Amino acid sequence: MAKSFVEEFIPQISSVDSIYSFFKGMGYDTLTKDYKTSLASLGLRSKEKECIDDIYVVSNYDKRFQVYFIKLKSPSAEIIRSLSDLFLRSTHFPFLVFSSDFVNFSFVLVEKIRKDIGEFKRKLVKLNIDKSNLYHTDLEV
Repeated sequence: MAKSFVEEFIPQISSVDSIYSFFKGMGYDTLTKDYKTSLASLGLRSKEKECIDDIYVVSNYDKRFQVYFIKLKSPSAEIIRSLSDLFLRSTHFPFLVFSSDFVNFSFVLVEKIRKDIGEFKRKLVKLNIDKSNLYHTDLEV
């Protein structure tokens, strides 16, 4: 059931509203678009601010797990890495969705992995999707 929903819905994503509808359709408790994060409140560097249009909190499970949609001005692997670090400081398991054009998406789950006592490293699990060229494996994941 989830696979068929994803297969049908992904090609239709064309706005912030449809991002929220996608996660609601996947069974997440979604917030409203009013839950935008102020870029000023995040302590972003000027280079990061220049790359980001808006950041939306799509779903919030008491800061243990949060889903964010980050609308970028242009695609950037560097921004994906730096924002992953930033959100990991305030959320146990941030799930970030990045897009600049509503055609190409990066879904990123950020985990904190223990290396040693009191020492952690960040692990990014990424799935890049081009909705105009969906692969079977992408849909399965």
